[in-house]
Amino acid sequence: MKQSNHLKEAFPDCLAQLNTSRKSDPLLEEICCDLERLSVDLELARNETGRMSEGLRQDVIASINALKQEILNRLGSNSEAPVE
Repeated sequence: MKQSNHLKEAFPDCLAQLNTSRKSDPLLEEICCDLERLSVDLELARNETGRMSEGLRQDVIASINALKQEILNRLGSNSEAPVE
């Protein structure tokens, strides 16, 4: 499991719990990997004009936010992850 700055930024208060849970929860691992991939895509799009249309960018942001909420739900947290 590769450590992600995107996860560190999204879940600073529960990163240790997240990393531990990822080891034993394959679905959580998959959700985290999806969030990491989409976050990288969004970051690349921000750095390269024309890489992603505005509509697609909004869809990616919505997907990232939904994945963050799924992660919190899997961890059993009542807090909310910051929105992009």
